[in-house]
Amino acid sequence: MFPLYIRVCVGTSPKYLTLARLNVILVRALLILSIILTGCGVSGVSAYAGTSNTTRTNTRESRSSTKQERSTGNRKILPATGQEPAVITSPGPSSPGHIKVQAILPLAKVGNAYNVVVSVSGGASPYQFSILWGALPPGLTINPATGTISGTPLTPGTYAFAVLATDLPLGDRGDRRMSISVAPATVPGITVQVSPANSIIASGSAKQFGATVVGTSNVAVNWSATGGTVSNTGLFTAPAVSTTSTAIVTATSVALSSSSASATVTIAPSAPPPPPAPTITTTTIPDATAGVSYQAALAATGGTPPYQWSIASGSLPSGMQLSSTTGVLSGLTSVSGSFSFNVQVSDAAGQSAQQSFSLVVLSSGSNCGPPTYNCSRTDLAPAPTPAPPNVGNLTGVGTCFNDPDFGSRVCRITDAAFSSHTNVIGMGGSGDTNPFNVDSTKIALGNTGGNQIMVNFNPTTMAVSKMYGGWSISDNVTWSHNNKDVFYGIKQTGGAYLRYDTSGPSIPTPTVAADFKVAGCLGTGFTVTWTTAGGVSNDETIFSAGFSNNGGQGAVGALYVAAITPNGCQVLDTSTGVITSSGNLPSGIVPNWATLTDANGFTIHNVKMAKSGSFLSITPTLSSCAPCANTTFMWQIGTTNVFKSTVNMGGHFTEGYNHWINNNVNGNFKSRLYSSPSSPTTVISSTLVPTGIVPVLDTHLGWNNVDVNDTNPFCFTSYSTNNPVPRVAWYNEVMCTSPVNGTTWRFAHTFTTARSHRFNDKVAIGAISQDGRFYAWSSDWMGTLGSESGASTCTVGVDCRGDVFVVELQ
Repeated sequence: MFPLYIRVCVGTSPKYLTLARLNVILVRALLILSIILTGCGVSGVSAYAGTSNTTRTNTRESRSSTKQERSTGNRKILPATGQEPAVITSPGPSSPGHIKVQAILPLAKVGNAYNVVVSVSGGASPYQFSILWGALPPGLTINPATGTISGTPLTPGTYAFAVLATDLPLGDRGDRRMSISVAPATVPGITVQVSPANSIIASGSAKQFGATVVGTSNVAVNWSATGGTVSNTGLFTAPAVSTTSTAIVTATSVALSSSSASATVTIAPSAPPPPPAPTITTTTIPDATAGVSYQAALAATGGTPPYQWSIASGSLPSGMQLSSTTGVLSGLTSVSGSFSFNVQVSDAAGQSAQQSFSLVVLSSGSNCGPPTYNCSRTDLAPAPTPAPPNVGNLTGVGTCFNDPDFGSRVCRITDAAFSSHTNVIGMGGSGDTNPFNVDSTKIALGNTGGNQIMVNFNPTTMAVSKMYGGWSISDNVTWSHNNKDVFYGIKQTGGAYLRYDTSGPSIPTPTVAADFKVAGCLGTGFTVTWTTAGGVSNDETIFSAGFSNNGGQGAVGALYVAAITPNGCQVLDTSTGVITSSGNLPSGIVPNWATLTDANGFTIHNVKMAKSGSFLSITPTLSSCAPCANTTFMWQIGTTNVFKSTVNMGGHFTEGYNHWINNNVNGNFKSRLYSSPSSPTTVISSTLVPTGIVPVLDTHLGWNNVDVNDTNPFCFTSYSTNNPVPRVAWYNEVMCTSPVNGTTWRFAHTFTTARSHRFNDKVAIGAISQDGRFYAWSSDWMGTLGSESGASTCTVGVDCRGDVFVVELQ
């Protein structure tokens, strides 16, 4: 190719320029014009013209069409939800003396700090940076001296812009089209809380609200209200209203607009509404005794104090009065009987409430309570189960009443809020458990979840509270007979009794009281698959239990009865009659074992120890031993002597110091010495059971209140699926019987349907306190306590929950 020349006239002489030289001149002219226009605020004018000169490659490919950008790899703009950074680079090297702009722009997120530096090459520093066209995402800025794009993005989206770099006062410059994608905030934990959540304010008054934002460093919020006004600091000003109205004040996170919280403001025409009417919270009062000073405080809540108390109807016994200012019922009366009256409380605003009470005044010197219970019924008059008193539904802890037929005070001490499981007394379906401590100030309450919940008990108010805020254990518990703060526990699959001391301020760490899995006892390699607690002697020196190493109660491995004494350990194998021992205790085979059982011995159903620790009663599994039907074995601890009785040993039983009592399933309890079980004594003679008394189906006995002479009453609940016709006494009741003369005291209805799907509720399993003052039992309360699922209604025998009730024995 030949060079192309252009003739240019300068002055009088023509000059010849090549086309390339002319192009250079034009480029420089356009550069000067671009700088002038930029300084005047004109944008979008290129500093360079297109050229075919390969030594002057254009660095402003960002001026290409958007369509081309989106179809070329280095120029693609990512959407806001993209996960890869938008990488913006120059398509090729820049010409010497010109500025090349480039940057790698990662994905941004709302609420997250962002920082990236635009890099340049060519020209001469220092550089100046600006946005040539478009805009950065809200919340981001570009540093004009360093080219740093930084800040905290506020709004999601894709934002296109061009960055201009110059080296003024020199004449080089360069720009590049870029984009930043901002993703929505991805922190799932951004939450907003507004306080206070509810307020009552007067018309036109102000209330300051606060907002707490969790989950982001950006804690700013935007305030709004459905009525009145709210400042950007959360100060709400109520509108003027003539009637009570409501406004909602809302705080919305700046970092995440979908996260907000609200408060409700009740706006009164002139002042907050008065508080609700008062309520009398006391529902029952203790009995009084004629000739003895009496005092009981009534309590109320709500309304506007001070309160005024009065008797609205009925009357108090002579000598008793109610304080009009304190609500204390006090005095001394010489009369006895039951007195019903209604108490009214009025507040300063003129509002009032009433509560019905019944005050029982006992005869002077009546000697109520254990061991003679002179204030309780001993008659045989029929008392069919009435409609159950209202003790609440799913909740009702603390509800008390006087039994409608027996007058004894009964309180509900568990409900669904106390434990979601059905609550029971005892862990093994036996009335022989010892859940009360020695002075009736602490109780172990079981549930169908397999735990025992330790609670404090007030013997005066019969109120309970969870020990250590809700402590529970899976041990079978028996309280000490000597220390009110100590109990012993052994697990269903445990090999040791543990001692717990609850006198301290925190949950106690147990210590080992008796370990059966040691050499000379069960052995260190013995695998425990089931345990039945035999008990702890009253002096707490002898511990006993039954064990299986293959299966549970009555299974093929339930063969081992063990007792630990101060002299060592003894273990009886009930399949062979062989006793092994340690220390100075005897061992060997039980004399005449082959005549007591069959060739295979028997498996264990239950083991219980005399309170003295001298004997163990061992109940065989009937199906495992044909000659063992209607039989219990008595093992004298510390010897190889085992006795067997064949005389009326059926039914459930309980243990005294030296006597063993069973109910014989016929209403006539039998008492016998451990040492001579074949010579029983009938506790209730035929003369005490008049014609028409049909024996109750079953009773579960307990004798935790026994004295060393075995003269204190043993106590129990009776159980029958239906009351016979004609109606007779003793059915589905809480009772105690004297082992000396057969007198039977009646204290309360159990209010069980006797058809519950839970064994403890069905048969009203209960237990007597060690001091003989209280009896606690489990009941479905005629199906009125709601469902185990949490519903307020249930189907008897399918899903009705049960709870624990306590009666005061007078």
